[in-house]
Amino acid sequence: MTYSHEYHNPVMVNECLSYLPNSPFAAPKKRNKKHSSMASSLPPPHDPFISLDFTLGGGGHTLAILNTLKLCLLPPHKFHHIGFDQDEEALSTATHRVHQEGLELATHQSNFADVTPALLAALHPASDSRADYILMDLGVSSHQIDDPSRGFSHSRDGVVSHAIEGGKGEAAPLDMRMSDKTDLTAAHICNTYPESALISIFRTHGDEAPSTAGKIATAIVASRPHKSTADLTAAVASVVPAWHKTSPRLGLTKTLSRIFQSLR
Repeated sequence: MTYSHEYHNPVMVNECLSYLPNSPFAAPKKRNKKHSSMASSLPPPHDPFISLDFTLGGGGHTLAILNTLKLCLLPPHKFHHIGFDQDEEALSTATHRVHQEGLELATHQSNFADVTPALLAALHPASDSRADYILMDLGVSSHQIDDPSRGFSHSRDGVVSHAIEGGKGEAAPLDMRMSDKTDLTAAHICNTYPESALISIFRTHGDEAPSTAGKIATAIVASRPHKSTADLTAAVASVVPAWHKTSPRLGLTKTLSRIFQSLR
């Protein structure tokens, strides 16, 4: 069975499943004689078996986990699976896919950074506040990047080429929120934060060089307001060369990737 979906293609599915109890999937190969596979020494499963997917996304990994547990945990063993995501679209997509397969899924809208209160609120009453299996597939999903309306990427709709030509315009809203229940947008940050705060964001979360972070922050403040990804891209393009002779990292495309990453 394939677990790929237009929302997201899950990676390393068999490797993830190998750590489930009684899994028919091969455990990862031993790196050396001193490090044996964790899967080969798993304790007997609890009843009920509690599994958690902290990055639910399109539900590909979760669907694979549920199908494997259904196959491997024979009665009277029961299992309970909880999916966490702060993106409403991801929760809806994953829930629909799981229900189409006749399986059950509990969901909790939460960022994995808030895992402790979310976990306590979502865990099955019979679990004694424990979890037997946890999966985290960290990073922004391709679905979010590819959706221009989310404003996650600078590479949609010719934004970069437009900026190199000195243009500004409505390419995609400068949003970048994982959830519409969150008020803070990238536009608010770019339009209201002081220059020093922007520099700190670019250096801390984008690993941007101090001199370049300062130039970009100055350009953003000077060219306010910013409503779209094209506006932000144009501000960065005004102080960063389109191409760099000695290092691609210092060119516009790579620099934009770091700036957008830091704001996300």
